[in-house]
Amino acid sequence: MGVCRLTMTSNSDNFCSSSIRLVMKRMKAKCVPMVAYKPTLDAQEFFGFEVTHDLKAFKTGCDVIMANRWGDDLADVADKVYTRHLFKRD
Repeated sequence: MGVCRLTMTSNSDNFCSSSIRLVMKRMKAKCVPMVAYKPTLDAQEFFGFEVTHDLKAFKTGCDVIMANRWGDDLADVADKVYTRHLFKRD
């Protein structure tokens, strides 16, 4: 499973209050392996999960992708993206 973009709004670095954190916490409690794609995060891990900056490898390696918000760069894997960002607008 992958988490794409930890922030709620584009060009933001405030992921501390992001709703995705609660989901990640629950997945961690269930021992679900997860990787986070966050190119602006200067860390090897977040919440104990691996962080990657390689979008292509991220999309290839994840069966399911949770995203706080939609991005056109996810269009080629839309069938495995789950987001609450229903209308795909910033």
